[in-house]
Amino acid sequence: MKLPKIFPSAVLLSAVSLSLAGVPRSAGQVGMRSTRIVKPVTNTVLNTNDTGTSTSAATSPVGFITTSCLANTDTNLTIPFTRPPAYIGASTGGATVNSTTGTISFSGTPFTASAYKYVQGTQSTKYYAYVTGGTKEGAIYDIADNSTSALTVSTNGDDVSTLGSGTQVRIIPHWTLATALTVGQSVIGTTTINNATTQVLIPNQTTAGTDLLAAATYYYYSGTSFGGPGWRALGNFTTIYDDLVLYPETYFILRNNTANALSFVPVGSVSTLAAATTSNGTSTIGVNIATVLNTLAANTDQDNAVALPVAVDTTLAGSNLYESGAFTGSSVIGGSAGDQLLVYNNATTGTDKLAAKTYYYYTGTAFGGAGWRSLQDGFATLDNADILKAGVGFIVRKRGSASPRSVIWNYRPIIAP
Repeated sequence: MKLPKIFPSAVLLSAVSLSLAGVPRSAGQVGMRSTRIVKPVTNTVLNTNDTGTSTSAATSPVGFITTSCLANTDTNLTIPFTRPPAYIGASTGGATVNSTTGTISFSGTPFTASAYKYVQGTQSTKYYAYVTGGTKEGAIYDIADNSTSALTVSTNGDDVSTLGSGTQVRIIPHWTLATALTVGQSVIGTTTINNATTQVLIPNQTTAGTDLLAAATYYYYSGTSFGGPGWRALGNFTTIYDDLVLYPETYFILRNNTANALSFVPVGSVSTLAAATTSNGTSTIGVNIATVLNTLAANTDQDNAVALPVAVDTTLAGSNLYESGAFTGSSVIGGSAGDQLLVYNNATTGTDKLAAKTYYYYTGTAFGGAGWRSLQDGFATLDNADILKAGVGFIVRKRGSASPRSVIWNYRPIIAP
């Protein structure tokens, strides 16, 4: 499942805004990050298909987040918003084609054939299907092609035939290097091949083990040789990587090799559902996030570079990481018998930074009983510490087992009280 993975129309906005200025931040991060969500007008007109037909619907809130990328420093980044959906509608069901491919069908002929098929240099937008209801809520599937009534999607072994009729699906453009990172603001281009002033490092998700090196490193070439301006990979200056996807359920590292701070300011849609009753009263809740956590080799601990694509901070207790069954607790104080959660601090300077804190879930009855602890804070229970920051990724280090396995972490965010 790429989960499944876990994960353009004009939108009229009201003047009402939900400021998140009161959200707690950990020490040392004040001033490093700001978030703003703008509440949408209900019943705004949203174009829901490629044929020009419109429907009256409430659009998702729009927001932005600002992160300062310090000089000569690695900054851990993720994008807590989606790009505006190209289509929203109810599917008539799914079907499995083979172990890696499936189809999702819709009534009528709402699409132009191959409108969502990526063709480099011709159709440069890569799309995914985002399931926002039913038993597969939170799953995303990369779109390979489409007919006038169905999407052909990459399933990575998931069974889309269980996608029920009437399930809501959104077709959303992926964030890419070219669409997420603004040259001159988030990154500084270079006119010299392989001599990057800023770099984007992509975590390694396919090699077994921990403390893995980056899978690839990219930079923006602003010169006119070798095919002209565009994103390049270190060691490969002939291929342009403008359309490289930045997936929502993982993070990337922006390495700022300059003497001045840069700003990363993504703007996008907040995926919400209707208001619901929670333990805090009536709240606006988000679409379920289903994140796959893996071990890749027998008896080998595995680092999973993950992120929550939500625009609000999340407490450990509220993350559902342990309660979902995706995170193995430790009966031993110190966490040696279970999984670990490694978090990073973007307010500290330097490259190749170590995790600022390492957390584990203690399942025993001593030392104040069960709950979240950290290796740095002794026996203190940290269930309500807001450490999963909006716009920042982290590592879930899964403890090795007798055979490789995958588990799904389900989390439904509370967007606004």
